[in-house]
Amino acid sequence: MGSRRRRRKTAQIARNHDHGAPSSVHSSALEENVQAIKRWERTILLARSRAEQVSDWIACTAGSGPVLVLHVVWFSAWVTVNAVASVRSIRSRSRS
Repeated sequence: MGSRRRRRKTAQIARNHDHGAPSSVHSSALEENVQAIKRWERTILLARSRAEQVSDWIACTAGSGPVLVLHVVWFSAWVTVNAVASVRSIRSRSRS
């Protein structure tokens, strides 16, 4: 029942937004805007300094899945080793 209501509402919004203009006019204007944004982004990306490019590479690499998994494994091993060492240290002190 909710999906029927949602479809009616979506259709009503689409009719109100269209204003009777042909869809080809909307799509050509949309395509023009998309291309303009692509050109603007390409220009901005090419204008970045070498330091900005390197920092973007570092950020993308550090945020990738394999690096995140490596960090989780590394820190888990580090915590485990330190926890075991602490327990052994406490046991050896209590036996003395």
